[in-house]
Amino acid sequence: MRAEMAVMGELELLSVRGSFNAELLSPDTKYKVEFVLRFRKRKHVSGWDKNPVRTILIPPGETLKEATQKQVNLAEIGSEEPFEILVGELFIPQFISHGEVQFHLDEKKEKKTGLVIKGVKITPA
Repeated sequence: MRAEMAVMGELELLSVRGSFNAELLSPDTKYKVEFVLRFRKRKHVSGWDKNPVRTILIPPGETLKEATQKQVNLAEIGSEEPFEILVGELFIPQFISHGEVQFHLDEKKEKKTGLVIKGVKITPA
């Protein structure tokens, strides 16, 4: 098992994108995709109370227009302990068990500091 984290300094544009092959998932199963995050110590955290972040989940064969998009206020749910935010849920039908699943996390309006991205969690829902 490999563990990597991204610790952010000050930034104005947050844009985290990833993908994985749907062939890695079991067909006819519903999954949820979550970002695992945490904040640094409070004195090193700012800017997250002004605008929500946007999460996007694009299942195989779908476009950004068809994607699941959510707005999440990290200031309301975040802490120094790890927490998850749901990007979305997807069902992998047996006849479409291939293709790419894409996920995004972004916010583009304010300066912000102190977010730690621990990873992405994909589990049966």
